[in-house]
Amino acid sequence: MREYSKPEATFIDLGALGDKKMQVIRYILEHVNEETRLLFITNKELAEKAGVSTVTVSKTLKMLQEKGLVERKPGVIKLTLRGEETDHGGE
Repeated sequence: MREYSKPEATFIDLGALGDKKMQVIRYILEHVNEETRLLFITNKELAEKAGVSTVTVSKTLKMLQEKGLVERKPGVIKLTLRGEETDHGGE
């Protein structure tokens, strides 16, 4: 049986983020693998490529994680989607 989780409202005031955090978000969205939604990159690499400090990267990723939009592991960022299908076996 397939279940769908109920989407929760996730809002980010993009105007309040500032240019530097938007650079991080833009880089992630432009370079994430669309099929797997994974981006293999360290915070240091992301900072260099987005043209921001590692502190900005850390703060941005923390905010995105708290909103449930990304999952993080060392060297990997995974985009998550609200309302994703979950398969709990047996139909």
